[in-house]
Amino acid sequence: MTTLEDVRPKAVKAHECSACWGHIAPGETYHRVVFISWYGDLTVWKCCKACEDIRGLVAATVDHDADGFGHDEYLEWARDHEDDAEQGEAARAYLGRHNSFLPAVVSPVVRQQP
Repeated sequence: MTTLEDVRPKAVKAHECSACWGHIAPGETYHRVVFISWYGDLTVWKCCKACEDIRGLVAATVDHDADGFGHDEYLEWARDHEDDAEQGEAARAYLGRHNSFLPAVVSPVVRQQP
């Protein structure tokens, strides 16, 4: 992985957090990393303050490759730790942010058997 930029700017416009899919509002400080992955992809990672605050917890408990970790690893950590005595409160807060931004689930069409 080659890091091209690692900054904590103040948002001028709205962004989406790469970890929880929540909103980063104009005026909020967030973490932005621009890098080229081992596969050659240019990637921009934007992380809200709340997700940045739990980054160390996630990194310490999930398997991740040389490119780091992302949304899936945050979600795995939160689901694995929501009942944990030490990390449960942070995990449940993440799940609350994450779940509030999920699209509504469309019920599947039930087909009648002929």
